[in-house]
Amino acid sequence: MAEAPASSSRFALSRSRDSGEEDGTQARPWNSFAEANAHAGNGATIVVLGGDYDEGPELITKRVGIEASDGEVLLH
Repeated sequence: MAEAPASSSRFALSRSRDSGEEDGTQARPWNSFAEANAHAGNGATIVVLGGDYDEGPELITKRVGIEASDGEVLLH
């Protein structure tokens, strides 16, 4: 069964904010694209906060939007 669209869902991703208890919120963002892919549903938007990422959006296998926010995002 396919996942239901979550078009109004917005989640945060930040490499520099490792709280240990990430839930995808602005206060406790996920810290990897793999983690975002595991938890965000189809139709969600992942807001990538500024930072240097050793992984990239190629790990995302769902239909999500990706936005950069709060500074430069470097992917390599």
